[in-house]
Amino acid sequence: KKGLKSYALVRWITGAKNTNKRVTIARKLYGYKQKGKKYRGLLEETNSKIVGKGVALIPIEHVNRLRELFGKLEVQYNLMDVFIT
Repeated sequence: KKGLKSYALVRWITGAKNTNKRVTIARKLYGYKQKGKKYRGLLEETNSKIVGKGVALIPIEHVNRLRELFGKLEVQYNLMDVFIT
């Protein structure tokens, strides 16, 4: 239909007891600041919307970038296609 935008509702579970892995995942997704410089995360780069803890709406055209990242970092996730007006 006209006016509908395609998104993927993504839910991920880090489940990482390893603090280094958890921090790496958070930095890649949300970005971080270090020594006055800001590094953008995947969610900001793709204009995604954070819905809750471990849940975000990602424009459908960027889902492959997320899949690559989660595959590389061995993160469990679920995807659901949604359409929003």
